Amino acid sequence: MAPRGDEGRITVLVLGYFVVIALLVGVVGGIAAVQSARHRLLSVADAAALEASQALDEPGYYAVGASGGAPPLTDGSVVAAVEEALVAGGAAEDFPTLEVGPLTGSPDGISAQVQLSVVLDVPMVPASVDELAGGVPVTVLSRARSPLDPVG
Repeated sequence: MAPRGDEGRITVLVLGYFVVIALLVGVVGGIAAVQSARHRLLSVADAAALEASQALDEPGYYAVGASGGAPPLTDGSVVAAVEEALVAGGAAEDFPTLEVGPLTGSPDGISAQVQLSVVLDVPMVPASVDELAGGVPVTVLSRARSPLDPVG
């Protein structure tokens, strides 16, 4: 014979476990989605850096070309090539809050550096909580050296 007052306790315990498991699945799923988006953003930055490393500053190239020096990259030529690559690749559709960061340019004249930033919405989180937090900011940095560099 069961003691009085113990009926229904197992139901509360089982429901509690289900809530905890559902929260864990949500957290792990959200983290995995943000990490996956970060990897996709890094791939976009890598492709843009590769494209930008081939974007020569034409007036500078023709001025240096005869002397045999390295063909120059400038901040302006890198930024223009990155923006063109992002439009051509459709990155704005994948990442609506995509921004080209201030570190984008050519630090040494022979390599391209690309910084991209986005704010990601975390899936499996209620919209009200996501609006309060403002999303997860993700920034990536990628570099590529010009294939025309004679030092290479």
